[in-house]
Amino acid sequence: MLLNAVKKFGEEWPAGIKSALADDQDMANKWSTVTTTARAYELWKIASDITSAPMSERARATVQAELPEYETYLPMFGNAGRELLRRLREFVSM
Repeated sequence: MLLNAVKKFGEEWPAGIKSALADDQDMANKWSTVTTTARAYELWKIASDITSAPMSERARATVQAELPEYETYLPMFGNAGRELLRRLREFVSM
């Protein structure tokens, strides 16, 4: 099913799957959890890479623009996520 969804919806396959599951609320809720968790892990990786490398002005501007999303997802990782978020905030305020 997933491969067919990717073929049918292209790069927008996550939204396509969400739409396909709209009639099954339980599955739609599970899909929402999957996509939220995947985004949280993706942002964790990006934030970790940013805070462990020499920072450019471009990276700083990108983090500043995306800070609300980091603020939404990184706290999902508890104290470690809040610490990473603190480091990102410090980075953009330099």
